[in-house]
Amino acid sequence: MTKTTLRFAGIISAAPLSKAGTVLSRLNLPYLSGLAAGMTEWCRGVVILCMPYASVAGRALVWSALLTFALGLVYALVRATAGLIKGHLAIKRLPLTDRDLSVRLIKDAVVRVAFTHGLLRPRIYISTGLINGLSREELKGVLLHEIHHRIHRDPLRFFLFAFVKDLFFYIPAAGWFEGEFRAAKENAADEFAVSRTRDRLGLASALLKVLLPHEGGTMPATASIKGGGTVEERIEGLIEGKGKRPRKIPRLTVFSSALVASFLFFVATLVLVTPSGLHADCRKNHCAMHSAAHHQGHLENQGAVPGMHCGRDIKG
Repeated sequence: MTKTTLRFAGIISAAPLSKAGTVLSRLNLPYLSGLAAGMTEWCRGVVILCMPYASVAGRALVWSALLTFALGLVYALVRATAGLIKGHLAIKRLPLTDRDLSVRLIKDAVVRVAFTHGLLRPRIYISTGLINGLSREELKGVLLHEIHHRIHRDPLRFFLFAFVKDLFFYIPAAGWFEGEFRAAKENAADEFAVSRTRDRLGLASALLKVLLPHEGGTMPATASIKGGGTVEERIEGLIEGKGKRPRKIPRLTVFSSALVASFLFFVATLVLVTPSGLHADCRKNHCAMHSAAHHQGHLENQGAVPGMHCGRDIKG
């Protein structure tokens, strides 16, 4: 690089510095320094004065979050227990045959029902009314559907997902994901049956015969061919061979769940940050700014020297 180039570069770099120096020289730096110091001291005083109220507010938030979680836990336990009792009583009242087999027959010529029930030892239940109302291929598809539920212990999975949904009842997304999981498992059982029978129309016809007259919910520990997803979606998926269409979570559900999650994250952060540190700093600052000045005359009269620790006096 030549001397001319270096000189030119120096002129270019010196120009902004010269302009900045001119601007700074016009400013009253001592005044700005004093203003900054005053603002800092004012902010420090505001923080010290507001710290006790912030501590109270933080404790209120923490306790409200803990209370909400406790309510969710109690609600989930009550719902789960009631569901198990209801299922046990409902099974006990059924007119069953072959009670010791994995497939149990319900002697009822009117009701059309097939489901898998049980947490640890799931069993298949099917009514004589459904058997008499289906063709051989349709019945085979229904049984394979329930066999898939029994092999994969879907009643236990449904029970656990329902418990989590009830535990976090205040998060709307929990209910949405629980419904999507149930629908996905029902569609997986449909596809398993179709892969064995090679008859999509037969299973769709059986699904229609089972669902339309007896549409309704299922118990937490029950996986039923009539549970999960809508009739139209499942039948359309079976006929077209496209399976379950992925559904987008509603925007309102996302927004409300994000708000709740943000609140919980804020409370968790508050618990981790403010248990003792901020409260100790508050006491220390109050001691430094108020207690020393308040007790200075008393300490001098007693011949004591103020110590370095809050609330302690070192005798001279």
